[in-house]
Formats: sequence, C-alpha cells, structure tokens
Amino acid sequence: MVKELARIRRALDHAPHEVADCELLRRYAREGDQAAFGVLIQRYSRLVMGVCRHAGLSGSDAEDVCQAVFLVLLRKARAGRWRHSIANWLYATARNLAHNARTAASRRAARESKAAVPEAVAPLDAMTGRELLDALAEELDRLPATYREPLVLAFLDGLTRDEIAARLAAPAATVKTRLERGKKRLGAALTKRGVADGFALLALAATAQVGRTSPTLIDSILAASSGHPSPAAVALAQGALVNGTVKRALALILALGAATAGFVALAVEPVAQPPAERMAKAPGTPAAPADQPKATERTLAVTVLGADGTPVQAEVFTVWLRDKPVALGRTKPDGTLRVTVPLKVKGAGGWLVARAKGHATDFTPTGMDYIKNAMTPTADVVLRLPKVRPVKGRVIDSQGAPVGGASVVASSFSAFDSDASADAHMKKWAEELFLRGVPPDGDRALWYSDGYREGSNPDGRSPHVVTTDADGRFTLNGLGAGHLIHLRVRGPGVADTDVITLNRDGFDPAPFNKTARSHKYKEFGGHWWLSGPDPVVVVEPEKVIRGTVTGPDGKPRAGVRVTFTRTGQAAAGAHDGNGAHNAAVTDANGKYEIRGAKKHKGYMVECPPDPAAGLLPRQEYAADTPGYEPVTIDLKCARGVVVAGTVRNKATGQPVVSHMYVDVLANNPFVEKYPRFMDAAGSFSDLYRTDAAGRFRVVTIPGPVLLTAAPDREERGDFKPPVPDPKYPAHFHREGGGLLFDEYRGGRGFVQGNWCRVIDAKATDTEVRADAELEPATKLGVKVIDADGKPVVGCSAAGVTHIEFDSPVEFPGTDTLSVANVGRGEERFLAVFHPTRMLLGTGSVKSDDTNAAVKLGAGGSVTGRVLDGTGKPVAGLVVQLMYARREVEVATQAMEKANGVTTAANGEFRFDRVFPGQEFGLFFARGTTLYGPMFDKRPRYSVTGHGEVRKLGDLPLGEPRNRGD
Repeated sequence: MVKELARIRRALDHAPHEVADCELLRRYAREGDQAAFGVLIQRYSRLVMGVCRHAGLSGSDAEDVCQAVFLVLLRKARAGRWRHSIANWLYATARNLAHNARTAASRRAARESKAAVPEAVAPLDAMTGRELLDALAEELDRLPATYREPLVLAFLDGLTRDEIAARLAAPAATVKTRLERGKKRLGAALTKRGVADGFALLALAATAQVGRTSPTLIDSILAASSGHPSPAAVALAQGALVNGTVKRALALILALGAATAGFVALAVEPVAQPPAERMAKAPGTPAAPADQPKATERTLAVTVLGADGTPVQAEVFTVWLRDKPVALGRTKPDGTLRVTVPLKVKGAGGWLVARAKGHATDFTPTGMDYIKNAMTPTADVVLRLPKVRPVKGRVIDSQGAPVGGASVVASSFSAFDSDASADAHMKKWAEELFLRGVPPDGDRALWYSDGYREGSNPDGRSPHVVTTDADGRFTLNGLGAGHLIHLRVRGPGVADTDVITLNRDGFDPAPFNKTARSHKYKEFGGHWWLSGPDPVVVVEPEKVIRGTVTGPDGKPRAGVRVTFTRTGQAAAGAHDGNGAHNAAVTDANGKYEIRGAKKHKGYMVECPPDPAAGLLPRQEYAADTPGYEPVTIDLKCARGVVVAGTVRNKATGQPVVSHMYVDVLANNPFVEKYPRFMDAAGSFSDLYRTDAAGRFRVVTIPGPVLLTAAPDREERGDFKPPVPDPKYPAHFHREGGGLLFDEYRGGRGFVQGNWCRVIDAKATDTEVRADAELEPATKLGVKVIDADGKPVVGCSAAGVTHIEFDSPVEFPGTDTLSVANVGRGEERFLAVFHPTRMLLGTGSVKSDDTNAAVKLGAGGSVTGRVLDGTGKPVAGLVVQLMYARREVEVATQAMEKANGVTTAANGEFRFDRVFPGQEFGLFFARGTTLYGPMFDKRPRYSVTGHGEVRKLGDLPLGEPRNRGD
C-alpha cells in the first residue's frame, strides 16, 4: 500500500484544482471518478485538521477524525444537491465528530482522575486557551453560513481573499464584505463572553491552522477513503451516520472507496483490531545485538547475457544520481565479473549498467532505499543486453513547420522483463494510471540528470543526445529494443516538450491513447501520451522569463541558478508546481533568461540560499503577460545570519552525515523585514547537507528559528527521536509519538530527524555556532525462534524503529532483532520473516520485556474459487490480499513481489506465506473493473495457525464497480 499511496500523491500533484467542489462530488458520485475525490482530500485536509486542532485533538485522535469526516462525505456524496463549496459542510461535520472524539477522551480521563473544583473568577480570567478556542468555535457555529464560510476558509484553511472568491464563485468585493461583517459579528458575540475579538482572531489564526499538512496524514486519509481506515475512524463515522442503516452504509462506503476510488488495491470491512499477541518467551535474556558498522559497500557477482541468452563480454560501470559514472571493468568470456561498489555516493544511489558493441544497455538499481534488493551487502546480478534499435523521429511546430537545431535527449529508460510485461504496463497505464497523472513506466527504470537546460552537472547527463537537422529529423542510435524511452525536446524559441515512446517494432500506441482519451474526465489525467517507435513531436512557442539577481548592496550576482518553480503564489504547499522546473544561471551582470517555459497564468521564480556569502533564498512572482511577451522578474537577495556547526554521535564523537533544516518559528519579529524568502517550491535541503566530517553552514534570519539535524533515513533508527529545546519549551508540542513546533503564519510542523535546537540570533549577528549531538537509540533485543525453539538467523522485521512506515530492517548473521526506542509503556508490534526459509510470524514487545522472542513458522495458505452470478467459475481474475495491520502489509510487500494472484481456468486461486492471526480482506479486479461481495456482507478472514490452509470455498464475484465509466 505504501508504494501505491506514493503513486497517488505524485498523480494528484498534476490534477487540476480549479474545479468546483460540487462538480468534483458529482463526478465522483455519478461516475466513480477517483481523481475527483482525491482533489477534495488534498483541498480540504488542512481545513479539517485545523478544526481538530481547534477542538483540542492531536496525534492519532485528530487523524481518526480526519479519516471519519471523509468517510462520511463518501457516504453522502450521492445525497441531495451540494453547494459550489463544501467548506461549511466539512467544517460542521468535523466539529461534530471532533466533539464526539473529545467527549470520549474526556470520559476516559474522568475514570482515571477526579477534576478539581475551580474558584469563581472573571469570565476572561477563567478562560484557558482551550476554553477560548471553544468559545470561538461556538460563536463561529452561530454565524450565518454566508459569513462563517469565508472566515473558515481564511483562518482555518489559510486562503487569501482572491482564493476564497474563486472557491466560492463569488466576486472578491463580496468576499471582502462578508469577511468584514463576519469579523464584526464574531467580535460582538465574543465581547459578550468577555473575549476581545482581536485577541480571539489572533488565537484562531495562530493555533487553528495546520500549516504544512503531514504527507502521512494525506496518505492515511487516502487509505481510509479507499477502504483502509482506522477502527476509531469507522466508529466515529458510524456515529455520524445514524439513519438506521449504519452498518450497511459503512460497508457501502468501504466498497465504493475501493471500487471507485482505485486508491489502494483492497477494501476490507474494518473492525477493531485484536490485541497484538504477546511475544513468545525464550529462555535467557536476549541482549540487543552489538551495533555493526553500517555497510558502505556492496559486492556484486555480475553476469552479462545477450538477448539470446549467451554470455557477452561487456563494459560494466555505475551511473550515480549525484556523481559521474565510474568504470568497473570488463566481463570475462563467460560474461561474469565480480565487483565491489560504494553503497551510495554523496548520499544517493544509482545503477549498475552494462554495455557492449552491437548490444544496447541493461541496468539494475543499487543503493536506493526504496527498492527491494538494492541495499543488500551482496547480490547476484544478471544483466540482459537487448538488441539495438535506433529511435528516429521529427520535430515540428504548431503550424507543421520543421524545427531544426533542436536538442533531443533520451533522459530516462524503463525496461521490461518481457513483451507481455510491457503490454500489461501499457494497458494498466491507459486504463488506470493516466487518470492519476502518472506517466507510463516499466519493471525498472534508469534516469539521467537532464532536468535543466543550464548548470546541471555534465557528468550526470545522458550520453544519448542528438540535434535535429534542417527538416526537423533526428536519429538516436544505440537504444534498446523494447525499452520505454523518455525523450526531452528543447529548441530555440519553443517550449520544452516531453515524449514517451515504446521502442518496439510494430508497436501501435493508438489503442492505449484512445482508451486514455476516451474518458470524459481526461483533464484529471496528466499530459503524458504514448508514442510509437518513430515519433513526430509537436512543440509550442516558449515563454521567456528574464530578470536580474542582485545582492543586498545592489551589485549583480553571477553564477546563481534561478528556477521557475510555481505558476501561482499561494501559501507553500499549493498544487501549482511547474513540473518542468525550467532554469537558468545568471551571467557576470547578474542577468538570467529562462528559456523553454510554457505559457501559464503566472510565474514564480526562486534562487537558493548561499551560506558561504550569508545570503537568504529569494522568491518573486509575476502574472502572465499578453501572448508570448517575455516576463520580467528581478530578485534582490538579503543577507541573513549564518549558523555553523557539526553533527556528531554523542557517545563516540564520530561525525554523522545529516541534512540540516531551518524553520522560522511563530512570532519571529524579523520575517516581515526581509523580502520574500519563505515560499519556496523547490527543495534546497542538499545545500544544507553536512560534509563527511559532519560540518554544516546554513543561513537564516534573526529571531527564533528551529534548526534540525536529520541523518540519512537508514541511520535515523540508530538515534533517539528529537526532544524539545529545554530553553524554549513553549514552541513544542507532543502529538502521539511525534514532536511538533509552532510555525510562523500559524499552524504546527513536524520536527524532522533526531535533533533540534532553537536559534535566537540578534539582528546584529552575522554568524552563530550550534553543534548537534545525536544520542544513540536505546536497543531492546528480541530473539527469533522457530516452532522448535531453535534460533533463526538472518531475518527481516518491520516495526523495529520508531519511524512510521519504515521499511523492514535486515538482521544478517544474528538471531536477535534490535528494536530501537521503545518508550516506557509503549507496545511495539513486529512483523518478522526469513527471506529464504519461508518462515514468518508476528508479535509485540514492551520496554520492560526481558525474555522477549517472536516465534516463526510456516506461513498459512488461503484457497478459494470465484464464481459469477450464474455459478460458473471466473478465470483470469486478479485476486489481491491486503492486511489490516500496517507492519504486516509492509513486511509482505518486502517479502513478495506482488500481493495478487490470477484465478485458474476453474476459477481457483491460492495464497501462500500468509501471516497467521492477522486479519485480511480479498479484492477482485479485471482491468478497470473492480468486484467484491455485496456491501454489508463483505467478509474478513484470517489464518489461525502456522501452516494452516484456510479453505474459503466458493466466493461470489459480486457486482462490478468500474474505476471510471
């Protein structure tokens, strides 16, 4: 599910966000359009979370309410007529559900302690921060909807007046009037309660907003809306749907979530999860295994074969994301070569690549955290070189005239295990992924750093680049037959254009493009289209963006990269990114000219900070100009305060390579004294990466800011989580297991990494010192044993770190898991498996467990047969299995390449390696059509014991529910 949710988030970044709420609901309700509901989730998750914060909820309680609100919206999408904006409805629903959640929490607390009786005091003095927010919420509820809605959008969702006008389809002047009248009414009502409206509105703006919505929150809402909610969210939603058919309604919600949203591969009927089984006890007290030095290299046994399967003597080399390619040697006559390569270079992985004369290249990823088998210390690698097939094509303008002198570069490649796999990928893209804005892809991919026209490291650029002739024609030689190739076309006076071609003789993209284009809501899809092996590329005119970059003294800055990153200027996090990221570098006079941009409604450009010179980042925006007239945007950079220091392991004193983040804290009085620098869309975190000695230099502004150190992800579990700066406790808040801080402009952000400190520099400071010491994690040893009590060496386990959604960790050469940072009173759930012995198991551990062990056994099996409405077996149906427990699902994804099987001719299917004692659901699909048991009869299953075969018997296919039409 993690991989699928990542795909959804990428897809929604390309979805249009100007469509009215009522139209999005209509598309979802009548057509089952998944992208429409996804836009609503992204549009309003911040508002709903703001209501939760306003109600005093935090952590998992707030997340449960957010999930429940959108579950109720799913249920009611088909009921009645919706207004242009649903902000009022969402606000009211969130308020009710948050109240229910808070009441339940209060009742739990009341059973544990007795409340003190307060003394009689003046109304305002008696009001705590919590009561003040309650008063605000109550008076907001009493306002007419006409006035409440713009206030909610302004203060809870952080929209500007113009954005509110667009959301409500009302004139800006009308919105201004409603805001002013709403404030007056709210102020008058609050004054009667002893609250000054200025103070109240300030509190509302400062504490109610969420600020940067957590990516994991978006993921949890997407998952809940597609049939994978938390039990608490279901209970809250049940309370809201009190119409006599609650149970059926919730089943309907979940079925529709999976059948029409298409967000995840399974919908299960949620129930309260059973308590995690306690660990089996093993004799003796296991100690956490001694920390081993992190692997910094990989030893690979490489075999290179040709397309016909015979050995090939080939050149083998690495291509790195952040460095130049490195030659490793030539294979022997039998096609073999043993090499040792760095795990990562400059903190990033890359690919192992082979090429030979008369053959095209093949590749496999290495050193990439999110790819299975790319991080192992040793591996056997087989590379199969495809036959060579050149790509020939032509570039023309919108009038059909040839474009000569254009650059055509093959910037990325996707390979397939077979032609059948390629066809399946293309079919899936046309039927499903196109509507999510996702480009076609393959079984594995390699890409080069050709994202910018200027300034990119030439060593990281693709070697496959040509220039069109006077007739606009080009030929790219040396490319692989059967590869999916991403071409980037750039030329004088034309906008940068992407083309994706499947380089296979006889391939006809028309049926796939027709399927994608035939959907009536194709505007929700991306701009990607498939091309045949010899494409004709049509390019549009470019929009030139130019200007001058100067320093605080007005002198020009040379060699500065300026990037066109956004088409709007709303608060950071808006979905207005320029995916092309057109960029240019300033000349000796500080002038830049960005070429190749497409025409948009507006243009925000930005340049990164310069810690060496002590200069802050800078952004500026300009609206579009008529036609294709150039846009002029000048950037004057301001001087900030440099924070310099080192990051070290507190126990050993050794440096820890880390990313350094700087966030401006609430009430920083210096922000408005500086030109625009906080609205970046690009990520400049690499500029704030320490060197190998752990040294860093970052630049920020005076006043309170938060400095954070975050080691690479695979090392974060080796250190304790961050703790609040003891000198500034008021800036921090605990929510669940996470630490949050008060952001400037209101809202709260998540503290990244493992260490933080508040830096409060003076206006006269130019440089301050801050050294970070990371405290090693506490480790709890957990033995792994088999059914006979014998140790099992070399397992992988999910749940062993405090990092949510962390990938399973491997424990080679030991029978003891090292479980990090189990807090006092906390129970950590583990899902454990052996990658080759077909053993698996689950359990939980507490910090005071002294003899903990998890027992592994053979996985269970599940069999069944799918029948259609006439009782005939259904062949060729995809059956998927998904667990209710996140750790088990993550472990399964690492253990298995896919969680789906296909029914045989007799309709039968079988799953092996099923985790015992863990609830799961089954989901049926064929192409774009999803099936499932009837709504209120959707079953859930589990395998009781190790090795058990659970025979489900005959299962009804159920009613079809299409993803699109």
